[in-house]
Amino acid sequence: MHIDLNKFTEKSALALQDAQALTKQNDQQEIDVWHMLDALLRQVGGIVPTLLERMEITPAAGLLAAERVLGELPKVSGGSPDSRQPYVSSALQSTFSEADKAKAELKDEYLSTEHLFLGLIASASGKL
Repeated sequence: MHIDLNKFTEKSALALQDAQALTKQNDQQEIDVWHMLDALLRQVGGIVPTLLERMEITPAAGLLAAERVLGELPKVSGGSPDSRQPYVSSALQSTFSEADKAKAELKDEYLSTEHLFLGLIASASGKL
């Protein structure tokens, strides 16, 4: 799957970059939905924490859950961290597909963090 960052808003592109950085930081190679959720929940001035608070869900609780799962994901070893190119998991690819559907339904031009969050929810299938 090709990800065209030119179709992302600045905040959604930053969330993807943060998810990728978190993957490397945790010595993992697969960028998963949990990396994306973590990135969206940590985004300063982001809409996702605000949406959760309006739904009376504490963003910190979601972050704690994401951190717990991230700690259990497989790690890679050997070679230098720079030589391990991260890749997008099939679950995160589904999230991007669902986010793109949300973008189209809302008739938006760019894929935003709101679309990514809706994509996470739609593709979760009880995983989140």
